[in-house]
Amino acid sequence: MAVRPFLVFLLLLATVHPAGALWREFALASDRSNDPVILDLLEDATLDERLEILAAVGERADPFIGAYLDDFLLRHTSRPAESEHLMRVLLASAFPRSTALDQLAERVAPNQAALLAASARLATFVDPQLCAAIVRLIPLLPGGLSDLLGIVDRLVNRLGQGDGFLDPRDDGLLLDALEAMGRIGSPDFLEPALAVARLSRERIVVERSRAVARALALDGTGR
Repeated sequence: MAVRPFLVFLLLLATVHPAGALWREFALASDRSNDPVILDLLEDATLDERLEILAAVGERADPFIGAYLDDFLLRHTSRPAESEHLMRVLLASAFPRSTALDQLAERVAPNQAALLAASARLATFVDPQLCAAIVRLIPLLPGGLSDLLGIVDRLVNRLGQGDGFLDPRDDGLLLDALEAMGRIGSPDFLEPALAVARLSRERIVVERSRAVARALALDGTGR
């Protein structure tokens, strides 16, 4: 019943707004009851339109984005690079890096299941920035510790193979992973943090990993 008024609203907008503004207004005015309509629109939209829609969905008052994460995780495996880019845009919009994690907790809560599913797929993603967007949220989730350990182990292996250096985007991911490790506080992260400190030749990474290792060594109480 909620879909028909929403479509009427969309048609009214089309009479007074250009197409680009229409996508944004459409998504910003929506809530989760309109998600089936928006998902159908995404199927036929151009990439630019998809980016516009998903960025606005992330900003809308209703914080639920689980349907979109599930859709791109499960149904768009034939276009992995595009799907990863779209997911990164959605997560960046819904959970801005500039916002403190504690302030994001209310927006994370209704998305826990979808974010945990994304966390479980970290090893399959190629885009380090997408992985970083997920990793930053793991301290707010009731799980994901093993997924975080897995991605840190992967980066440690790359440090060993690359004589202590990583691609700059992987360095950014590693710094976000170290921040998440410190927030979670599990003693399981002590050895990986020490390995990063031992292998990395990037000063900021070494300093961050040593600080995390010191904190974990002093506080072995876990999560």
